[in-house]
Amino acid sequence: MRTFPASGRGQPCAQRRRGPAGFCGAGPPAAAAPEADCGAGEQDQEGKAVQPAGGAECRVKEVEESNQDVIRGVYKYMEKLDNAFLIYACNILADTNSGLSGMKIVKYCNSYAIDYNRKIPFDSYPFDAPNKRTALKENIQVFDAPEQFRIIKELCELPALCELEKVKELRAKLYTRYGNFATEKISETELVQKTKHWLSGHPLALKQYESALTKYEGGIFERNTLDDMRLALELLVKDLLSNNKSLENQISEIGTFLKSSGASVELRNMVTQVIKYYTDFQNNHVKHNDAINDKEIEYIIELTSVVMKYLIRVSGGKI
Repeated sequence: MRTFPASGRGQPCAQRRRGPAGFCGAGPPAAAAPEADCGAGEQDQEGKAVQPAGGAECRVKEVEESNQDVIRGVYKYMEKLDNAFLIYACNILADTNSGLSGMKIVKYCNSYAIDYNRKIPFDSYPFDAPNKRTALKENIQVFDAPEQFRIIKELCELPALCELEKVKELRAKLYTRYGNFATEKISETELVQKTKHWLSGHPLALKQYESALTKYEGGIFERNTLDDMRLALELLVKDLLSNNKSLENQISEIGTFLKSSGASVELRNMVTQVIKYYTDFQNNHVKHNDAINDKEIEYIIELTSVVMKYLIRVSGGKI
């Protein structure tokens, strides 16, 4: 039998302080009452404030807003993905013909249970469940929303499943509906992972690219992150064009390179202008050690990745 600590869990609900929306448990801490010098205001028969007078109205509003912040935090922690979506996801991931086997379901779910310190209902195989889909759903059900997001995302990315059209649709719907729960590092994103693969034939550029990612995720050397990202692109362009020019002096050569590769006029102009503004940003901000916005750093990393992908692709590199 599961035991509960002496803090009150396991007591009848009437004996415990209620959390938000009637959930039994510790709930958010009770807010302090408005100070007496704000005025008593009108009261009902139980002595509760109905219309605070003077400064009390402002104080009560502050208390209510504070409580709402706590409640929102509790809801975010307790929230789970929609039950209908979980059913939909598990029907695909544990499909009889193309989905995970019962043993794989137990293996992966046990791994996540260890990661998040959860007790899952079906932790061994064979399991006492009507089918694989039910076992997977009930296992995932014990996790919180961000954890459920990660589990479904990573199951969708398994080599045995990731190329199935219905799995691709599931992953797209997961991000469309619950992308706010994504917590992956930028180095773990699909774009960056593929960029590293594309750069495998350009080791010097790859080395600088990985250096930039390491510094960014370590939260240090913001300027060095952008320096390394620029150098990665510059080294790639030097490899592709077989010269030793700096990036800002490659604009016309890049245009010629794209033209010879059959790129449309509009796309050639777009890419060369992007690279021109890219070098302007680096020269005007990074070299002068201006304060760099974190969102701009992430954008530069992603932009660099996209440009690299396109240049390698038109050069005949395999994607």
